[in-house]
Amino acid sequence: MRLFEKNYFPNIQLFLIGAAVLNENINLNLPHHVKKIGWVSPKNIDSYYNLMDAVIVPSRWEGFGLVVIEAMKNYKPVIVSNRGALPELIKEEQDGYIFDMENLSSLEQILKNLNKNKLKKMGENARKKFELEFTSDNMNKKIIKKYKKMFSGD
Repeated sequence: MRLFEKNYFPNIQLFLIGAAVLNENINLNLPHHVKKIGWVSPKNIDSYYNLMDAVIVPSRWEGFGLVVIEAMKNYKPVIVSNRGALPELIKEEQDGYIFDMENLSSLEQILKNLNKNKLKKMGENARKKFELEFTSDNMNKKIIKKYKKMFSGD
């Protein structure tokens, strides 16, 4: 958030969706181009994804990254922090970007160089990755294949 407090990106409107894990009573000094939405129910979240060009996931820790998968399902490229499993979900400049949480100038550079046409193409790539790797059918097939391999002794 500090990056958006200190910098103005004229072509970016930022929407904060979700709730803070820690320090929920923090008073944020939000610039005019940043809007806090808060918690959104799962049945309504896809409508928000449809309004976006990209999704930023600035997690300090993340086990799997369900938000990343939801964004990919909705044809959105994802800009993720280099924490937890997030970098494993993104192929740099194919379906998203990875920034260094210890060096927010890396996120600043990504944001300054965003291109709407490239984001659209990356979103299409993200959807393809979702279909290949993260649909329930494909994930179930992979699990069954691993079980068969494990029990066959291969």
